[in-house]
Parts: sequence; structure tokens; C-alpha cells
Amino acid sequence: MIKDKDMPYTYILQCADGTYYTGWAAELAARLAAHNKGTGARYTRSRLPVCLVYWEYQPDQSQAQRREWEIKSLTRQEKEQLLGAGMLLYNQEGGIIMNIFDFALKMELDGEKYYRELAEGVKYNDLKTVLEGLATDEQRHYKIIQLIQKQTLNHIEADPSLSKTPNVFAINTNKDFVTGNSELIAKLKDEQIDIYRAALVKEKESVELYKKLKENAEKLEEKMIWEQLMHEEENHVELIDNIIEMLNHVNDWVEAAEFNHQDIY
Repeated sequence: MIKDKDMPYTYILQCADGTYYTGWAAELAARLAAHNKGTGARYTRSRLPVCLVYWEYQPDQSQAQRREWEIKSLTRQEKEQLLGAGMLLYNQEGGIIMNIFDFALKMELDGEKYYRELAEGVKYNDLKTVLEGLATDEQRHYKIIQLIQKQTLNHIEADPSLSKTPNVFAINTNKDFVTGNSELIAKLKDEQIDIYRAALVKEKESVELYKKLKENAEKLEEKMIWEQLMHEEENHVELIDNIIEMLNHVNDWVEAAEFNHQDIY
């Protein structure tokens, strides 16, 4: 989830006596500082210092408060399962930069936006269909990660969008398919190949992230879901590789045509 300045947090603190405190805040850093100054909450005041062990972004105050009460209703064991799932990402200096779930959510949300914007601009209908399928997959992954984060795995839907989409690029990446296909070349010659190379890098990062999450998951059910997402992202890598290969053939043909002073329609 992309963090907007008006989006609040739901968070969990671990107190000095080992107990957990759950709350919500508009500004998490300021709220944490207030807790450790003894002005944050009556419960934490006598249990200082406290440390931040978990947080989630929420779309609005109502959702943040609702999620606060959901977490408060969990048993200690259930809270610790949530903490175990909510690993934190650290920078090289050892500072926390993001909850790993928030990182994965942002990654999928950014991916969906990226592919939808690409789809809007392409002229080749088969490419548009594939890009829209990629966007739908990323949207589905986003929802799955939210469900894992909330430990509600029984609501996960099956069948990624691209499993129903013919991969015309896997079939037609050979050079002969491109050569002489003036309609295809006219529609693809203006595609910026670097955009797809950037997408390929991001998809490979997604594969590595889900591999890491699978390795760290304690529940078999979670391991299976992370593995499924990892394989779906591997399929994305293969698909984008195929698109890049086709665009390379198109560019080769265009350059050869220009060298030989041929018309490109």
C-alpha cells in the first residue's frame, strides 16, 4: 500500500514487562515518542520503555480503529503469529525502513499501476491483453497478501488472470513471425523496450521476495501460498522476457529496413 500523508497506522508495541499494546496513530513516529515519554497511553506509562514490533497502514481512521480492536481481540499466541508474519526490512545501518508486508503490498500496487498505464498506451491488442492480465494478477496478489497479513487465508481466490490468457509472445517470439509482418511492426516499433526491461527487473525482485517469505513462513499453508505467488511471478518473468525478445526482433527489422531505405508502415 502506498502511504499517503493522511493514512493512519494500526500498530503493536512490546512493553518492558513483555506485554503487548495495540493502538492506532496518524503519525507513528510521534506516537511512539509520546509513549516513551509517558504521555502516550495509561497502559504503557507504567511499562516503559516500549518498542515498535508491528504496524500496518490503513486507508482511514475508521479502518485503523477497527483493525486495532481486531488485534486487541486476539490471544497472545495469535498476536505473536501476526508478529512472526510481519517481518521488518532493515537498511544497511540497521534502521527499520518498512514492514515486509507493506513492502510487498506497495510492490504489487505499483506493479498494477505500471501495467495498466502501459496497457493504455499500446496499439497491439494482444500486448494490451497481456498487460491487462499482468495488472489483474498484481491486484490479486495485493489482496492475497492482505489476507495473509490478517491471517484470513480461507478467503483466497484461485486462478490467476494470466492462466486464462494465451501467451502469444511465447508462441510468436521467433524472428520469422516478425519479418514482413508490417501491421505488427507498425504497432510495436514505437514500444520503449527499456520500460519492459525495468518491469523484468521488478518481477525478478518479486520472485526473490516471495522466495524469502516462503522460507520464513512457519505455517505450511502460508508456505504454499508464498510458493504459489513466487511461481506466478516467475511466469511473469518468462512472459516479459518473451515480450522483450519480440521487441528486439521488431527493432532489428526496423533498423535493417531503415538501412535499406524501405518504407515502414
